[in-house]
Amino acid sequence: MSDVRTALPGDLPAAVEVWHAANTARGLPPTASRLARIREKLTASDATVLVATLPVASAVAAPAAVALAAAAPVTVASTAVAPGVDDPAVVASAVAPAAVASVDLASVDLAAVSDGPGREVVGPEVVVGMALVEQGRADDGAGEPVPGYGHVSMVFVHPSHWSNGYGQQLLRAVAALGWTRTTLWTRQSNSRAQRLYAAAGYTPTGRVAHLHDGDAIIQLEHLTGTRPA
Repeated sequence: MSDVRTALPGDLPAAVEVWHAANTARGLPPTASRLARIREKLTASDATVLVATLPVASAVAAPAAVALAAAAPVTVASTAVAPGVDDPAVVASAVAPAAVASVDLASVDLAAVSDGPGREVVGPEVVVGMALVEQGRADDGAGEPVPGYGHVSMVFVHPSHWSNGYGQQLLRAVAALGWTRTTLWTRQSNSRAQRLYAAAGYTPTGRVAHLHDGDAIIQLEHLTGTRPA
């Protein structure tokens, strides 16, 4: 069982590495421009980054991602998001969001803190999963903020730790953030992710869009109360 909490400033390189490793394992290696966009999203101001962590001793058999810094909890966030931009593959007991801090991820050399693929360990914990939940906005992220609406922009688990239930833990932590409604987009072909979301109470809204490669994506939502107007 992992611990899921709000990210610390020092967790952000680890979160990026989890995202990178999970996409690469799925046959979707990120481009340099996509990596830059992810760094931007993780240091924006209106969403929350959550991380799933394991003690180093628990992660030795199946090593995961970058280490955690001993710093105060911090909320980091993202700007408006277009449908399907990050296609969560596996998705957040989180603490309440704290003050926002700015971290220059562009200056972080992930290789410098790595002990080899999947062995980014510095400190007492390793990050095995991450989620980014943004303030939901009208017009697919281009409009005004919608009260009570959160958008799950990304949720990923390091491939070294797939099928251990960490995705469900992340989704429970997302639900604990208190949004009345949360949505996400996932590839129509990603049956594994859809099973995970269904188990967490997400249902299709009926909306379908297409990525630049032509792959169809579907929108799912989770309602916890009266739906916002």
